[in-house]
Amino acid sequence: MSADPFPRISQKLFVPSFVLVGRINMATRLEQAMCNIKTKTATEVNLSMSFIGDGDAQSLAEALKNNASVKAVRLSVNVIGEDGAKSLADALKINTSITRMDLACNYFGEDGAKSLADALKINTSITSISLSCNSIGAAGAQSLADAMKINTFIKDIDLFYCNIGEDGAKSLADSLKINTSITLINLSDNKIGEAGVRSLADALKINKSITEMKLSNNNIEAAGAKSLADALKINKSIARMDISGNNIGDAGAKSLADALKINKSIAQIDVSGNNIRDTGAKSLADALKINTSITEMKLSSNNNNSNNNKIDESTRELITSFLERNDSILERRQALTSLLSCLSADAT
Repeated sequence: MSADPFPRISQKLFVPSFVLVGRINMATRLEQAMCNIKTKTATEVNLSMSFIGDGDAQSLAEALKNNASVKAVRLSVNVIGEDGAKSLADALKINTSITRMDLACNYFGEDGAKSLADALKINTSITSISLSCNSIGAAGAQSLADAMKINTFIKDIDLFYCNIGEDGAKSLADSLKINTSITLINLSDNKIGEAGVRSLADALKINKSITEMKLSNNNIEAAGAKSLADALKINKSIARMDISGNNIGDAGAKSLADALKINKSIAQIDVSGNNIRDTGAKSLADALKINTSITEMKLSSNNNNSNNNKIDESTRELITSFLERNDSILERRQALTSLLSCLSADAT
């Protein structure tokens, strides 16, 4: 096995005080799951944190090839490597019932990602897949991007903490200019940087299907925030965006505020932990005077110990008042929509 790319996760996987008991209990869970798959009584296989390795994954994969009842497979926080990922990928080329596959926090890298990507070029049932906390790198992201240009069924893809970097983000951005099915993509904690997010922003100017994008902790800074803001002036599908922990500062907040004066689709935005001071917060408040679609704006962890850098309480209260106003507007709109729907039904 290669050097562990995620030592902090591995420490959670193996706890010496109860490892032996845990393995015995997990073996029982595996046997029960295999039995349920073979008898076709299971709709979900949940073997997360079960010490599942390549051999166990191969056995599961063989059983899933002939199963039509299982809809969700959860195998997060295990020790599945490249071979195990390949076995599961081979099963997905045949299986037509599984809609959700969770392989977060395992031990496969770019080769495992490539195997799964090859399967996704064929599979037509998977709508949600998580490969988070696997070091698939830029090469793995490229393989997935190639699959996303073909696959028209996946709606939710989670690549949190996958070490894809700037190049991986660029590959995925190219695919998002073509893909029309993905509605949620999580690329948080991937060292994307300003150049990577600029590529994603360019994709958002074209893409019309994504409703939620998570980009937290990617060091995009003010320049990256401006790129996203320029995209949000054009994009009409994004409803939720997380850019927390990116050090965008007041300049980045100002760019976003300018976009939010125009954008009418964003309902929730997270800009917490971004070194935004009162100047930046006031820019966002000014945007909310005009914007009536945002009902949630997270601004936590933007104060430091210096009074000169704090967001003034009056500014926070002003933002809160605008958000409450928008929430009230949304409730009235929903009530009106419901009433019109009822009237339409009665008329027919």
